[in-house]
Amino acid sequence: MPHEPDFFVDATGHSAPERRKNPVLRELLDELLTHVRVLAREAPVLPPDTLESTRHRVEWLADEIWDAATHTAETPSGLDQSR
Repeated sequence: MPHEPDFFVDATGHSAPERRKNPVLRELLDELLTHVRVLAREAPVLPPDTLESTRHRVEWLADEIWDAATHTAETPSGLDQSR
């Protein structure tokens, strides 16, 4: 079985750890994808207040993903560690 690299090269040519090696980042990315998929499907029928709270959640997740990817956050606040 071939060995999978611990790093990949991004569009800028810099190497970065893969998200599989960072479970916090993986969980945050999975949650973001779930929110985006739901929004893509249901946005036309969601009430404005639900759309607004979802927008805030996506923005929060983007900030947490940035922190996790750049290793500036130990553990994202509000992330359920029991999963």
